[in-house]
Amino acid sequence: MAARFTFIASANQATNGVSLGAAGQDVIVYKILIGTPVGAGVIRVYNKATAFNADTADIAHRNTQPTFGAGNNSVREIDFGPDGLRLDGGNVQTSANEDVTVIWDVTG
Repeated sequence: MAARFTFIASANQATNGVSLGAAGQDVIVYKILIGTPVGAGVIRVYNKATAFNADTADIAHRNTQPTFGAGNNSVREIDFGPDGLRLDGGNVQTSANEDVTVIWDVTG
């Protein structure tokens, strides 16, 4: 696997997130790394390349960070396994500044 990565440093749902691939392009998300978890921060992964702020259609995965106690906000990982999460283009939105890295690739 020669995966790609996309780094998201700050909240981006107000600017409609970041597309991984183009519409009609099959992408696979393998992992999401959350470098600076924020309590109640939300990460949404969409099964489309273009998604609008707080879009509820085509959500493939949603993660809400738990509320953390002092010193318990270490790096977190969401692992979609060796087959990954297959998406049509894919779009990732974050509600907080969590230093999110998405490990992904295109199929074919």
